[in-house]
This record gives sequence, C-alpha cells and structure tokens, in this order.
Amino acid sequence: MADHHSDSAPMFARGRSTATSTAMELRGQCPSHIVAALDALAMARGLDRNAYVNSVLSAHVQEEVDRASVLVRTLRGNPLLPDDIGGAAE
Repeated sequence: MADHHSDSAPMFARGRSTATSTAMELRGQCPSHIVAALDALAMARGLDRNAYVNSVLSAHVQEEVDRASVLVRTLRGNPLLPDDIGGAAE
C-alpha cells in the first residue's frame, strides 16, 4: 500500500485541512456534459451541485471502505496481505 502523509495534500485539493477546518476545496476539470447531468440530477433531488457531488462521493468512499474491510477480514493470515494489517510472512 502507498504511504500517505497527513501533511501532503493531493494535487487536486486546494487549501490545507487544519484542526479547526473540516472542509477543503476540491477542484478539477470535468466535461461539460457531465456537469450538465450532475446539475440535472442535483435539481431533481432538490440539491445544489456541490451537495449532490458530496453525497455521491461520500457513498463511493463508503463502498470502497466496506470493500477494503471485507478484504482485510477475509485475507487475514494470507501472505498477500501486508504484515502490518494482518498478513502472514511467507
């Protein structure tokens, strides 16, 4: 697994998270037809684009965390899983 440091921000995130801040700006280019579809989906739910995108990203992250949790639980003791999270040395 990649080593991530809390003091380094991904290149697409703006600003730095601080102890008092719980939000950061997320920027990036997106094709206009995708933005139009996001706006339509957001309006259909009574949300603005940012709130809708945050809900979609939150759901996606939760799915990935759930998937990772299943992998770690089921591969415990398997040499393919790193030692520091429950793998077995070969």
